[in-house]
Amino acid sequence: MAQPGAKLADAVHQELTNQLIFGGISKQHVSELSSIVADIYQQGLTRIKIFPKGKPAVDSIEVSGIVDTANLGTVLTGILTNVPRYTGVVIFPYGIINPELFQVTVQVGAKQE
Repeated sequence: MAQPGAKLADAVHQELTNQLIFGGISKQHVSELSSIVADIYQQGLTRIKIFPKGKPAVDSIEVSGIVDTANLGTVLTGILTNVPRYTGVVIFPYGIINPELFQVTVQVGAKQE
């Protein structure tokens, strides 16, 4: 039986796939990039926003989301060890009102051929 977290990660994967297909990323790379984002989500990154990057052709995505202090180490370790072709990671305190939250932004490059 699938765990609830796995079902949610699958839903994130499907929604992201739909967004990236219409965002201009080639179908060859959509599934791989969606899987990467779903894995990051499953590690504890929430409120995810995806931004396709590159002009005239999209060549990477920027993934931004919120993580709490308890999951920050897990998310960062997962990104640095499991995400292929990340080109940058930025961690920033979310604000004075919520000092226990951090905004994490990851740039993931598309596969080079």
